[in-house]
Amino acid sequence: MQTSNYALIFPFTRSGERMKQTINTRHVRAINQRTILDAIYQHPDGISRAELARSLNMSKPSMADNATALLDIGIIEEIGEDANTGKLGRKPVLLNTLQPSIFIYTTPILP
Repeated sequence: MQTSNYALIFPFTRSGERMKQTINTRHVRAINQRTILDAIYQHPDGISRAELARSLNMSKPSMADNATALLDIGIIEEIGEDANTGKLGRKPVLLNTLQPSIFIYTTPILP
């Protein structure tokens, strides 16, 4: 059976019904938070939200929302301002994982 490029681009069944989406926003948020946590863990001296957003190719509002959620849970902490930027303006606040900590992460497996 041949499939056209049209069928690959537009997720509709032959009867015209939209196919069921398997990934929801909660799942994407969990993936983003895990990615942010991994990136923070790679920088033991701390990393700013702006630098995280640039390195992970994530929007600044999305980064701020996910970082705030991780701060509220208590997985990460703000460790102070970065004084070595050499730029004018507001100093970036550095984020780091809480030390010492042991975390167990679980991810739901979607059917």
